[in-house]
Amino acid sequence: MLVVVFVFVFVTAQQAAAGEDRLCPSVCLCDPWAPPICTDQLIDEVDVGRETFTQGLKESDDRQTLRVLDADSFSRWNSSSPQYVNMSSFGIVKVTIDALSSLVKIWYLNLSDNKISTIDSHTFRNNSDLWWLFLCRNNITDIHPSTFQNQNKLHYLDISGNRIQSLKLETFRYNRNLVWLSLANNMIATIYPSTFEQQERLYHLDLSGNRIQSIKPDTFNFNRRLIWLSLAKNNIRDIHNLTFYNQRALHNLEISENKITTIHPNTFQYNWYLQWLSVADNNITDINQYTFQHQTELRHLDITQNKITTVQPAAFYYNSNLTWLSLAKNQIIHIHPSAFANQRKLHHLDISGNAISAFDNSTFSSQHQLQTLILSENKLRRIDSKYFSECINLLELILDGNRISYVDNNAFQALERLQRLDLSSNNIAELNTLVFQEFPTDRHEHQYRVSTLKNVNLARNTI
Repeated sequence: MLVVVFVFVFVTAQQAAAGEDRLCPSVCLCDPWAPPICTDQLIDEVDVGRETFTQGLKESDDRQTLRVLDADSFSRWNSSSPQYVNMSSFGIVKVTIDALSSLVKIWYLNLSDNKISTIDSHTFRNNSDLWWLFLCRNNITDIHPSTFQNQNKLHYLDISGNRIQSLKLETFRYNRNLVWLSLANNMIATIYPSTFEQQERLYHLDLSGNRIQSIKPDTFNFNRRLIWLSLAKNNIRDIHNLTFYNQRALHNLEISENKITTIHPNTFQYNWYLQWLSVADNNITDINQYTFQHQTELRHLDITQNKITTVQPAAFYYNSNLTWLSLAKNQIIHIHPSAFANQRKLHHLDISGNAISAFDNSTFSSQHQLQTLILSENKLRRIDSKYFSECINLLELILDGNRISYVDNNAFQALERLQRLDLSSNNIAELNTLVFQEFPTDRHEHQYRVSTLKNVNLARNTI
């Protein structure tokens, strides 16, 4: 027996004026300019004062595999104008050309997690009211240029997790209202500069997990409202100085897991509002002192797993708002004593997996707000008394996997908030008990506290 589960959501008082305040129930996904989307199919009514959501049509038996979606699949419906259709994970292999022709008022369609390999160019010809369309995690190999030509109201489109190898120049020509687009985890090798020229309203674009080797300088010229952009997990070798020229509103940029060897000093010169940047898992050998000079708002910077050998004195000078920084899994031998001098707001610092044998006593002297410091898997041989003397808010200190044989008795004396200390897998043969003594919180009044240290790991030493 063919069984299909549908939900038709009827929204009363839906015709609120544009820009008018709207309430959104917790089970719904709402866009300020779109009808609310209630993904919980079992709700009967959610009353939020000004808007009432009532469940309309629902045919609910145990879900079975529906191999072919055609016009007959909807023949049992009592309604002629469903607005919300979720057919995710139905095992659909084929969608016939006329399958959706009767859904003339639909604004949400989810066909994700099926086995669809082909979408005919006329499949959505009658669905001109679509706002949300999910075709992700199928087996689609190609998108015809006219597939979305009638979707001029489309705002959200997810085609990620398919097998698309190329995009035609006209693929999104008629989708001028797109604000969110994901093409992640396909097999796309080339993005033509004019591919997204009609998407002037786009603020989220995901091209990660493809086979892109290069990005032309004018690829994103018309996408000036982009806030979130991912080019991660591709084969990109170089980023041209003008690639992000018009992305002056960009907040999040992900270019990790590529083959980039150099970040040019002017690559991010116009991205003044960047707050989250990842260049991890590339082949970068050096960070120029001017590379991030325009990123004064940067909070999160990930440079993990590159080939950097030295951290220059002014590498992060202009990034005084950084709270999270990772230089893990590089080939760093030396860190200049003033490398982090301007990072007074830093909460998380990871320099693990390098080849550092010693720090200057002033390397961490500005890190008064630091909470997590990870120095594992380096070549440290000793911990001196002043290494961490200014890290007064440190909660976690990870030093495992080094070659430490000496720990000064006063090495951790200033760390009155420390909760976790990992010294495992080192060469420590003897450790004075003074190292873990309880320190006074007020030395003038001789008031002592109970230590906050909860976890000390000394495993795999020679004590």
